[in-house]
Amino acid sequence: MKKLFLLFIILFALTVNATEIIPLHESIWGKIKRCTWHVSCYRTSFGATITTIASTDKIKDSRATINTNFTNLNTDKIEISTTTLPLITTLSNLVTTGVLSSSTFRGSIIETSYGGTGSSTLSANRVLIGNGTGGVITVAGFGTAGQGLLSNGAATAPTWQAITADQTATYSWTGTHNFNKKALFNSTLNATGTSMFTNLNASSTVVFNGVSLSFPSTGGASSTVLKTNASGTLIWDSPDWSQLGEQVLSLPNATSTVTFAARKDIRIIFDSPGASGNAVTVLTFNADYAGGGTSYSHQSFKNYVSSGSGANTTGIEIMNHATSSPVNFEITMRNSTSTRKRLNFTKTSGAVNTDVFSGTGMWNNTTDQVTTVNIFTQSVGITWNAGTRLTVYGSKD
Repeated sequence: MKKLFLLFIILFALTVNATEIIPLHESIWGKIKRCTWHVSCYRTSFGATITTIASTDKIKDSRATINTNFTNLNTDKIEISTTTLPLITTLSNLVTTGVLSSSTFRGSIIETSYGGTGSSTLSANRVLIGNGTGGVITVAGFGTAGQGLLSNGAATAPTWQAITADQTATYSWTGTHNFNKKALFNSTLNATGTSMFTNLNASSTVVFNGVSLSFPSTGGASSTVLKTNASGTLIWDSPDWSQLGEQVLSLPNATSTVTFAARKDIRIIFDSPGASGNAVTVLTFNADYAGGGTSYSHQSFKNYVSSGSGANTTGIEIMNHATSSPVNFEITMRNSTSTRKRLNFTKTSGAVNTDVFSGTGMWNNTTDQVTTVNIFTQSVGITWNAGTRLTVYGSKD
């Protein structure tokens, strides 16, 4: 019995020198031969100070060494714990652990070299900006309501500044913009009285007060206006009976002349405060003053009674009664290229029952349209007084 107990002790001591725990179902001797017969196998794994037992040492001579090794293993062991490892006083070389993922950082600041701000406190409601390798700094001040944080150029910290538009820059507006201030368009005149909008570029369609208008791609001819077709498309067109031209004499002159673009129908208004002497009022067209004596013909009436006529004359006498008194005439005519130009005239000044002049006339031209109207006195040395006005109106085409 004593021999069996002694054998068990020997086997247990030998088992302590093994590099791993031997499962009960395996052969003890099979596991013993996996490690050398010394405890140095454990030195690296457990960190305890172990005295080596050589294979030539006898167990009876190694009792003290074995007890000391057991004590060191027990003292230096690491036990399983949920919160503490109380025997650790120094734990260096944490770089090998990688980034902390679940621990709480107990330091005061994280330096900028490790991606921190370099500061333990950050100013409340201030904008943070970089500072190279130094600690994070803040933008100066808080600014005022309506200001924006604007750049001051390269290598310069931004500052709070008023937001303004660069009036010299070119902007491309692609969105829909509503200008609610009518003053932008109704009252924005500079000191000279001209519009401040020297160039207002828009797409072909512009919306004014909810109405879409499509503009033509080119400018119109002189005296034309933009007209709508009631579907929002604008075209350049001439208005009916628009003024084609006018002359007001600033000094006395024997002739009053107006040149204009041709129209198929024209209306002529002649109004003179009088003449320097008794003058007969004569009408001619374009540069046809003489015409070989065959260019014009007329029939005049005074107080509804024939007062004179002429055929193949050098002009149309719209009033053959010479006078220095104020005169006013209205003349209407059809201005066709291929036919003779017939006209009617009526004197609208003077006493109705004593000085009513009317009549008809014709320009014997079948190739040209009237583009110049001349009214002259026909009397040598007699001029129209200053203020004499000649105005020509025309149809839209």
